[in-house]
Amino acid sequence: MLRYSNKIFLKRILAFLWLGFMITTACAGTPLWTFEPLMPTTITVPANGTAMVQYRVTNQSSRPHTLAMQPIRGVTQITAGLNVCGNPFVLRGKNSCILSLQINGSQLSSPITDGPVVCQQGNLNQCYRPSSANILRITRGPATGATITVNPSSLNFVAGNNGLVTVTNSMGSPEPAENVAATIPGGSNISVQSTTCGASLAIGASCTITFTAPAAEGPTNVGISGSNTNTTTVAVTVTPVPMATISVNPTTLLFAENSTGDVTVTNNAGSPVAAENVVATIPGGSNISVQSTTCGASLAIGASCTITFASGTQEGPTTIPIAGDNTNTVNVDVTVTSQPQISITNPVQQSRVVAVSGTALSLEVTNDAGSAVNANAITVSNKAACPNLSVDDSNCTSVAPGASCTLELTSNSPYAPCTITVSGSNTANSPTTLIAFSYLEGLVFQESAGSGKVVIDVAQGFNSQWTGAFSNIAGATSLDDGVGNTNAIVADTACSSDPNNCAAQRCRNLSVDWYLPARNELSAVHGALCSNLAIPCNFGGFSSAFYWSSSQVDLVNAWFVVFPSGIVNVDDKLSGLPVRCVRAFTP
Repeated sequence: MLRYSNKIFLKRILAFLWLGFMITTACAGTPLWTFEPLMPTTITVPANGTAMVQYRVTNQSSRPHTLAMQPIRGVTQITAGLNVCGNPFVLRGKNSCILSLQINGSQLSSPITDGPVVCQQGNLNQCYRPSSANILRITRGPATGATITVNPSSLNFVAGNNGLVTVTNSMGSPEPAENVAATIPGGSNISVQSTTCGASLAIGASCTITFTAPAAEGPTNVGISGSNTNTTTVAVTVTPVPMATISVNPTTLLFAENSTGDVTVTNNAGSPVAAENVVATIPGGSNISVQSTTCGASLAIGASCTITFASGTQEGPTTIPIAGDNTNTVNVDVTVTSQPQISITNPVQQSRVVAVSGTALSLEVTNDAGSAVNANAITVSNKAACPNLSVDDSNCTSVAPGASCTLELTSNSPYAPCTITVSGSNTANSPTTLIAFSYLEGLVFQESAGSGKVVIDVAQGFNSQWTGAFSNIAGATSLDDGVGNTNAIVADTACSSDPNNCAAQRCRNLSVDWYLPARNELSAVHGALCSNLAIPCNFGGFSSAFYWSSSQVDLVNAWFVVFPSGIVNVDDKLSGLPVRCVRAFTP
């Protein structure tokens, strides 16, 4: 029974060992990290020189591994440089790095015929090396005549720029270094831009070799040697040109034909460099153009610029790319629409009055609800008939469809009613309106060079007989001189004996400056304030009625003017008619 148990135990031990052997064999046949040589691995290194060998180590598994190279006498692991493995180093799944080894000839006591060996950190039972054809085979050769060194041993520069290394003939060299030059490996785009090494480099002296390259590559191992020197290697890495990242706002631009639209281009704060020569490229067949740009030759990190587009015709959306020499490309979709329609919507015509040296007229302008775009820069575009009119258009910079803005109109100068034109920088129409000016308690109906006349406000109008009795008043027949007529009327007993029924006296009662206008003066009032020939008149609040003038016809009759028609006719002086007094002003 014991013998049987021992056999069972022995079989289990053998099965376990066989399983372990199979697992070990499987692991050995499928390395978790592999080695790809990037330069020759079989070399001879002068006793007084150095050489460089590099492998690309790749983690073939999907799990990360922390790895470390086992030390080799005479070999120094270089841990600085682009994508160069550290010591130790972590490789994520399927990632790789460059294992860079410097061979020091003076430290080689015997040939190297193995390695490098890279192990899982802390586990010397999980190690891998290159295939037998690619392991290190390094022998030490005789010392060269001159020993050169290079600094730095790893060189980085940006594509299109350059980088230099310094080559030094060591103080311990027995002779000058002759014909020192760099040897660029085949297939590389790196080139020697310049060198100061010349035919002979004295003991202890240094020279420089400048490299350049048009495109990113590397690390590429470039050998540097002379005809009587050791060979030293510099690992050259050419990095891509740093790109600035730009953005555009808005990305969708809408503006009206025969106007302009702006976009703002920003070089993002996280960009490594300034954005160079940022421009918009208009696609073929488009009528859109770049009217102006502030982007210039260089746009600093975090800075912004403006590109202004213009077009005389509707189109779009048209995709316009914007980019610089060293930036990404951003697109703006530009649509050129019909121009917006505007209208003057408030106040009503009769209230469009500017108080001279007083309260502003607030003129409301509305962008029609059917407009496709904002109406921009709305203002009074023509005020030739009232040149000293001041306009505050700050509320009308940009008015959305269906929205309104207010133009504030003021004046320190009196004018007869004048027509002004309102328009925007991109509007399809330019509506006009008549505005009047209130001054000295009345509305201005005549003005020239600062002198003129006003008709009294409607609130101070009244009804009256021409006189309370019939009288043929000498000096009251002028059709133009209301002041003279008024003076003659108030001096006559037909007026002075019944002043409450004398229109001229009631005007004079307001103040010495007020008088009953002559027929033609009253016609001038009609022409200025009721040119629309309808009730309500444009201004002044006139009724549909006959208005007394101060012009006498005869003993019984005097002239009147019909509002709103402007017809003139006569009536007997005892008729009670509306009266609007007039006064003159000077600068």
